[in-house]
Amino acid sequence: MKSEFTLFADTKAALGNLMQAVGPRLDGNVRVEWPDDRRTVEDALRELPESADWPGLFEVLLEPRGAEKRVALVLDHEGPMGVVLLRSTERHTWESATQWLVPGFLFPVRPGCTQTVLEALPMTVEVGWWRYPEPPPSGPRVQNFRQREKHELSCATDFDAYWKQSGHLHTVHQAQRRCKDFVLKIDTEDGAEWTIRNCERKWRGDPAIPEPRLEDRIAAAKFLEQSGRHHTHVLFDGDTAIAGLTHLVHKDCVVAHMTYRRPEYESKKVGTFIYEAVFQWAARSGYGAVDIGGGFEYKNRWAPPNGYIYEFMVAPAEKYVALKRLVKRLKR
Repeated sequence: MKSEFTLFADTKAALGNLMQAVGPRLDGNVRVEWPDDRRTVEDALRELPESADWPGLFEVLLEPRGAEKRVALVLDHEGPMGVVLLRSTERHTWESATQWLVPGFLFPVRPGCTQTVLEALPMTVEVGWWRYPEPPPSGPRVQNFRQREKHELSCATDFDAYWKQSGHLHTVHQAQRRCKDFVLKIDTEDGAEWTIRNCERKWRGDPAIPEPRLEDRIAAAKFLEQSGRHHTHVLFDGDTAIAGLTHLVHKDCVVAHMTYRRPEYESKKVGTFIYEAVFQWAARSGYGAVDIGGGFEYKNRWAPPNGYIYEFMVAPAEKYVALKRLVKRLKR
């Protein structure tokens, strides 16, 4: 089955110069280009604000690795509105290459233009809206909208008092006793990659289909470690890594990210032990809060609800859907 980008490429090939001539008029003042050369992309990036939270990351993700990626340059009469690095998914849709890698950043974009850029694209784009200061976009093109609570605990909180109130403190103490002979290490050379690869392997639906984000996720972790914006706690039994938790530093908050524990150590409550260690480390390090995300009931015991994580799809304009139908007819 072909991806939507491939189908769109077939559309352009079938319509040839007609598509090139009509495309800008179909889009009004907004048009989409698909540059193949890095220089064009870099020139556009210089005209757009860089992410204040994740400087340099977009350039790292531009490098080819893992799943197929394409750069969409969205422009209007004033110049670049956004540079979207799209990654193909196993569901035959597309997503921003930053999707679920870091919070609060989809792609370099002119302020206030995120929705316009997304709606200019000629394919369905999956979006995760995670720790953004502004609410997610809305409208008829925003579809399959879902939300879930995320959980966050201030580092000014008495952790033990909160966990006692939530009924979790007894489990925390159990984990401390059962893990007392293990060694906790922070930011070991291979800790992030070990945790990320094993987490991906555990949750992958089909072992024959690699997770599209995996290689970019590892590259991002290694890049962000250099500036102290990514950390990994790994628990060892002797020389054997038995549990790991990666976390990002977003503004003054430690954001839990990827976690893995060896199944044979579940009875030792290594997952509980390593989560509690990250809370204590964050407080000692002067961070303001710990965000452990959402989606699982156990997170209520660690931290109270505080905001939402949103997921949705942005559908292509009807004109692109019509063009795809036309190409299918032309191929018969």
